[in-house]
Amino acid sequence: MEKRIACWSYWLGFVCLVLSVICRVVYAFAVWRTITLGHTSWYLSTLFLSFFHASVLFFVVTIATASYVWLNSQKP
Repeated sequence: MEKRIACWSYWLGFVCLVLSVICRVVYAFAVWRTITLGHTSWYLSTLFLSFFHASVLFFVVTIATASYVWLNSQKP
């Protein structure tokens, strides 16, 4: 069960990281922005931040699960 959790959380973290990079590139080239007079935008979109935070969360779950499995295998 722990191997499945580690595997799924790793791949979900990787997918979220790729999606956050894609969102950031698209946002950097102003594809989603409409340019209006006096319109300023923040350099990080909320979509980028949500995918980035999800990827960090999934990678932390992967590390925690791998550490748990390693510690259980070290018992005498």
